[in-house]
Amino acid sequence: MKAYSLISRSPFFRMGLLLPLLLGCSEQRKAGPPVFSGKNVLLISIDTCRADYLEPYGGKKIKTPHINALAQDGFLFTDAVTPVPLTLPAHTTLLTGLHPIQHNVRDNFSGVLGDSVVTLPELFREAGYATAGVIGSILISHRTGLGQGFDVYKDEFTREEFRALQPSVERKGESALALTRDWLDSYLQTENKKPFFLFVHFYDPHKLYQPPAPFDEQYAHDLYGGEIAYVDFCIGKLVDGLKENGLYDDLLLVLIGDHGEGLGDHEEVTHGLFLYEEAVHVPFLVKLPNCENSFSPFPIHQTVSLEDVTPTLIELCGLGFTKTNGVSLAPWLLRQESETDRWICLETQYPLTYNWSPMYSLRSSQWKYIHTPRPELYNLLEDPKEKKNLAGLSAAQRTYMNGILENQLVELARTAVNDHDPQYSIDRAEILTSLGYMAAGNMKGRIGPDRTLPDAKDKISVYIKNDVALGYMMKGMYSQAIDMFLEVVENDPTNPTPYFNLGLTYMQMADYDNALSLMEKAVLLAPESIHIHLHIAKVLLQKGEYGKCRSVLESIIAEQPMLADAHFQLGWLEMMEKRFENALVHFQEARRWMPDMPNLEESIAKARQGES
Repeated sequence: MKAYSLISRSPFFRMGLLLPLLLGCSEQRKAGPPVFSGKNVLLISIDTCRADYLEPYGGKKIKTPHINALAQDGFLFTDAVTPVPLTLPAHTTLLTGLHPIQHNVRDNFSGVLGDSVVTLPELFREAGYATAGVIGSILISHRTGLGQGFDVYKDEFTREEFRALQPSVERKGESALALTRDWLDSYLQTENKKPFFLFVHFYDPHKLYQPPAPFDEQYAHDLYGGEIAYVDFCIGKLVDGLKENGLYDDLLLVLIGDHGEGLGDHEEVTHGLFLYEEAVHVPFLVKLPNCENSFSPFPIHQTVSLEDVTPTLIELCGLGFTKTNGVSLAPWLLRQESETDRWICLETQYPLTYNWSPMYSLRSSQWKYIHTPRPELYNLLEDPKEKKNLAGLSAAQRTYMNGILENQLVELARTAVNDHDPQYSIDRAEILTSLGYMAAGNMKGRIGPDRTLPDAKDKISVYIKNDVALGYMMKGMYSQAIDMFLEVVENDPTNPTPYFNLGLTYMQMADYDNALSLMEKAVLLAPESIHIHLHIAKVLLQKGEYGKCRSVLESIIAEQPMLADAHFQLGWLEMMEKRFENALVHFQEARRWMPDMPNLEESIAKARQGES
C-alpha cells in the first residue's frame, strides 16, 4: 500500500471541534468524526449532466422520478461544481480529491494518473472492502490510471461499441446496468462477504444524443434531455435491485455529475471550451445509511466541489488519510457546520487543442471571475445565466478575485503529486507563466514567443465550423468537410485542429500524401500532441515508410507506454518486416492495456502463425 500523507481538510480537524458518534450509528461517544465503517458504498457518476435538467434542481424539461426519490432519501448539494468540464480530468479529481493541476491529468487524451497518487478505491481496498468499477466510456479506462485500487474494473467494450458511430467508444446505460447487476449477483453469492465500494459510470448524455425507445420519441424535441431521462430509468432499475436484495437501506450512496453541457447557452454546444455554469454546475446528492439517530435529509446550500467526494468518504467511512484539495462534507451532512464562503478554482485546458488561451476561474456562491485575455466577472446571485460581464464595472472585485486565484494556482502547482507532474519552479511568476496565466501568455511549444494565445470567445465561430465539418467527415461527405475545414484554416491559421482534421479526411479517402502533409503542418503547431503523432505514424505505415513510422511509434511509447494503439501499430510494422516475435510482443502489450481492441486477437494469431 502506498504511504499516506496525514492530511485531512475537514473543518473539524482544522478547528479542533468534535463530532458526536451518535450520528454515525454508534452508541459510543468518543472524540473524533463519526464513521460508517463497514457500510456498503455506491458512487454513481452521470457524465455530461447539467444540474438544471434534474427535477430536484428545478428542472422542468424532463422527468427524473428515480433521482427525485434519491434526493428525498438524501442530502442535495444545491451549489456543486466541477473544477474542470472534461470527463477524464473530472473523474480523476472525483477519485483522488485532487485538483487537475495537482494530479496533472488535464485533458481527455494525454493524461495518465501516476501510481504515486493514492486513489479512493485504494483506500477502500486497504480498509478491507471489495472494490469494483463499471464504466460507460473508454475515456476513463484503466490505461488512464483510474483502475488503481479496483479488484474488478469493467472497462472492456464489444466490437459493436468500438465500431459505433460515436465520438468516443461507449456503452449504453443498460449495458452498464447489466454489468453492475452481474457483479452484485456474484458479490451476493460470496461467502464471508466484505463490505463493498462500487463505482458506476453512466456516459449516455455525452454527444451524440441517441436515447433508446421510448425516450427517443418522448423527448424527440430534446434528445439530450432524453439521454438523462434514460439514465434516470437505469438508476431506478439499479436501486430496485439493491432494495430487492436488502442492500439499499444501509447503503451509503453518492450521485454526482462530472460536468454539464453548453447546449448553445454561450454558443458552445458541447463542453470543455468555456467555464460557464451550464458546464460546471453539477448535481450532487448523498444518501447516508439508515441509522436510528441520523438526521432527516435536507438541501445543503454550501458551495462544494468534486474534490470533496474523496475526503468526505474518507471521513464518513473511517478510511486512512491522504492528501486532497477538497474538504470533508461530513460536518454539513451531519448538521455540525453552517454555510460558509468558499472559493473554488476551475480550469480548462481544452482551448489549447486549438492553440487558444486556457481558462481559469474563481467561483463562490455569489461571485465568479473568469481569467482569459478578455476577463469576465459575474454576480451569480443577480445574474445566474452570466449575461452581464462586470469586469469593466467592478474593478476592485475583479482585482481582489484575481489575487486569490493567482494564490490558489501557485499553491496547487507547488503541491502537485503525480509521478509525471511538470517541474514547476518555486518562482511565483514562472509558475503562473507555465500555466498560461500571465497576460494569457503563450505556452511551451505553441504559436511563437511573440504571440499571446487568443481568447476562445473570439474564436467561437471557428469552433462551430470545425464541429460542423467533423459531422460531414463522419457521414462520409468528404468534399463538404474539406471545404469547411479550409475555411477554418483561413480564419485561424495557427490552429492545428483543422489541419489535423483535413489530414483525417484525406486519410479516409486513402490519399495518404495529402494526409501526411496536412498532419505534419498540424504537428508543427502542436508538437506535444501525441494524438497527432500517432496518426502520422498510421499514415507512414500505410505509405510503407517503415523507418520513419518506427521512430515515431517508439517515441510515443517512450512517452506513454500504456497507449495500446501505438503498440498495435508497431506490432503491424514488425509484421510487415517479418519480425513476428517482436510483433507478438507488441500485440500482447496492446492486449494488456486494451484487451477488447478490435482485430487484436486475429493479429496475435497471425503473428504466431508467422513464427511457426
